[in-house]
Amino acid sequence: MLLDWRKSDLIAALSEKTGIPEDEIHFSVGEQIKKEDKILLRGGVSREGEMGGAAFFAVVDENGVKVTYAG
Repeated sequence: MLLDWRKSDLIAALSEKTGIPEDEIHFSVGEQIKKEDKILLRGGVSREGEMGGAAFFAVVDENGVKVTYAG
């Protein structure tokens, strides 16, 4: 199975998890690990224009992008 993720899907999942509006999300993916049936993402997220931020972990599978941790 070929899996991939779209920026817009990750932004929507990060917004849902953090409460930051989608148009104010700033993120970076520091690590992407491809497994047989999923992709694991690790990165940072913040509100556009603010200092600091939080780490996040996300899983991409056949159901889409799900942020499992942001804090």
